[in-house]
Formats: sequence, C-alpha cells, structure tokens
Amino acid sequence: MNKKKLSSIYYKRTLPNGEEVSRSWLIYSVLKNVVFCLCCKLFGKSKSSLPALEGSGLNDWKNIRALLSSHEKSNSHLVNFQMWKELDIRLSTEKTIDHINQQKINEKEQYWQRILERLIALVRVLATQNLAFRGANEKLYNNANGNFLKFVKYLALFDPLMNEHVRKIKNQEIKTAHYLGKEIQNELIQILANAIKDNILTRVKFAKYYSIILDCTPDNSHTEQMTIIIRFVDLESPTSHDGDLVKIKEHFLGFIPERIYSGFWQNIN
Repeated sequence: MNKKKLSSIYYKRTLPNGEEVSRSWLIYSVLKNVVFCLCCKLFGKSKSSLPALEGSGLNDWKNIRALLSSHEKSNSHLVNFQMWKELDIRLSTEKTIDHINQQKINEKEQYWQRILERLIALVRVLATQNLAFRGANEKLYNNANGNFLKFVKYLALFDPLMNEHVRKIKNQEIKTAHYLGKEIQNELIQILANAIKDNILTRVKFAKYYSIILDCTPDNSHTEQMTIIIRFVDLESPTSHDGDLVKIKEHFLGFIPERIYSGFWQNIN
C-alpha cells in the first residue's frame, strides 16, 4: 500500500520569475489518498493529458511534480479551467442558465399573481352588487358574453397589465389557461365564499349568544332544501367591552338538499 500523501507544496505552482500561483483546481481525497483536477473532472469531455486526474485519481507521488506541471500546461486543462472560471463568475453574479430560467419562472409567477388579484377584485364587486357573471357565450368583445368579461374588457382600457393579458389572449399567445373561463370564475367564487363562511363561523365561536334558524323550502325542481341562517351577538373587537360595539348580525350560510339533511340533527351536531 502506498503510504505517501500529497505534500502542501504542490498546491502552489512556482513561475519562472519566482512568483507563486495557487493551484485552485487541485483536489486531494483523504479517503482515497489520490488527487483530482476539479475543472477537468467537471468539464473534461475528451482524453486529457493525464486521465487519472479526471477519473479515478492520481497517486504517483514519485513523479507528482512533473505530472502536475505537464497537466496544467495542456490544452485540455486550459480549456476546462477557463470553463470552470466562467461558471464561477456566472454563479457569483447570478447569471447562470438556471438563474435565468428561475428568473423567468418568478416573473411568470408574479404576472399570474397580479392577474389573479384583479380577477378576485372583480369577482368581489360582481358578487357584492349581486350581478350575474356569465352570458350566452365566453368570448371577449362579444355583446352577449356577460358582466365578468365585460368588466375585464373595460379594465383593460385603463390597466396596462390587463391590457397586455387581453392582447395575448386575442393573439393566441397564451396556449394554456388564461383564467377568464367559467371554471376559474366558479373556483374564485367558491374560495371567497369559503373565506367569508370561515370568518362568520370564527365570529360565532367568539360570540356569547347566538341562534340557528332552520327553514325547509322546495326549489324549482320541487326538491326540499334546508336553509341555514345564523344570528349572533357580534363584538367587533375581541378585547373591547364597550356596549356601542355590540351588534346583532344575521348571516345566511347556505342550503342543504333533502338527501343530505334526512338526519339533520346529526348534521347539526
């Protein structure tokens, strides 16, 4: 077994003028007791002047000085060393290909977040005003496309981001979902409805007094539905005991079809 190890003197190269230059590419494996050329191991694509340095490692300690000197002057090493240093610069300045791709992903994510912020605000306005969302079709700039797309159209007149979004849709630059269809409308409505319901139930849990009102009525298809309304004493501030802040609130929570409320006491529990 070769008991010799790499001496620290080989981590530096002495130039003819006496100047010492660090061999930053030289890597020593304590476990295997061999040395590697890092840049050639990373970027070596063809046979180098010393294959062991980019393969299983070199441990010819008797001739190590001459071998390292010969290797660092070879064309293959110089090319690999340059590629390694260029990568190091790109990593330090965040200009790698991966960084550019990640930057594009982040920009796209921010774009869709800003689009969704506008669409959520639009859904809230239509719902607050109790206006219908959809019309006879789902085409932009069609007279019968409903309030949602009409508002999108007029928002695009004043908002640069929505204007750009509408332009991309018209020019078919967006090949996947454009977030203006009925599916996303329904999803946003449901998300907002759940958030409102959670807020109501949180206030009910905090309230000292509340009551549940149940009523059964048939719909147009003569299916019995249970209406759930909750009334409670609402305190606007959890830490305040000022009587002026106490209000009676009443909220409609939804319908429960007959097939679900057959054992409605179990549902209530």
